[in-house]
Amino acid sequence: MDGPIVAARKAAVLLAFAAIVAAQGSLAVAALGGREAVFDGQPVVTGRHPLHLVHGSLGARTVREFGTTSCYDPSFQAGYMKTPVFDGGCRPAEFVLFFASLALGRDESPSLAGEAVAYKLGLVLVSVLVTFVFAGSARGAGATGAGTLLASAVGSVLWWSPASRAMLTAGDIDLLLAGLCVVAAVGGLAAYHRRPGPGSWLALAGLAIAGWYAHPIVWMAFAPVAATFYLSLAPRHGLAWHLGFFGAGVIGPLANVWWLADWARFWWLRRPTPEA
Repeated sequence: MDGPIVAARKAAVLLAFAAIVAAQGSLAVAALGGREAVFDGQPVVTGRHPLHLVHGSLGARTVREFGTTSCYDPSFQAGYMKTPVFDGGCRPAEFVLFFASLALGRDESPSLAGEAVAYKLGLVLVSVLVTFVFAGSARGAGATGAGTLLASAVGSVLWWSPASRAMLTAGDIDLLLAGLCVVAAVGGLAAYHRRPGPGSWLALAGLAIAGWYAHPIVWMAFAPVAATFYLSLAPRHGLAWHLGFFGAGVIGPLANVWWLADWARFWWLRRPTPEA
């Protein structure tokens, strides 16, 4: 059993981590204009957030009814084809709004105001998730409690840096989420090397699924890091470890094939967006 001093240190680390999580959530709410603004039913109107909200609503409804994110929207002039390529950044909104509709316990979509509230709560949740991602990655790499706490604090600071704030304002949530998946995957790879087993493998497979869903291009760019890790450490492990490593890599695209197929099918419909 841990002595009183060790137990006190653990409690202090947990309290400090809870404080960082609470501060991160408060900063996210403040960035959206405060608690009243989060629940006022008005959409976020900066950058591509309005488009993501519209396409997220379309995608969530189409996934629920037909199991695909591609659909035809007749509400704009002559209509247009909404595909994973046309607005790939709407996938986080689709995810949030899909589960918001499930939470209602009915087959109908939330109201427009309800979707706007769910979207904002999703932004707050992503901001809070940052602390857990950096802490989990550090823990997977073998950091102590103090090191894990420091990593979560650093992640929070980076999240509110000018570059990240600019991406948040622009609505590049898919890129930010994919970046978080990469950060988590670094710790996940280290954990799979240090403590191979069902837990670390499930974490690695889950990150592969999340990374492919968030942004396939960013996740594929992580391949050289994973390859370097494998070539460096593979000789130290047995056949089961190798099969698990490649299995986690394969399960990512397989779990996302339901929308990646549309991504491949409609890539030629990509709409050029010249910089103003």
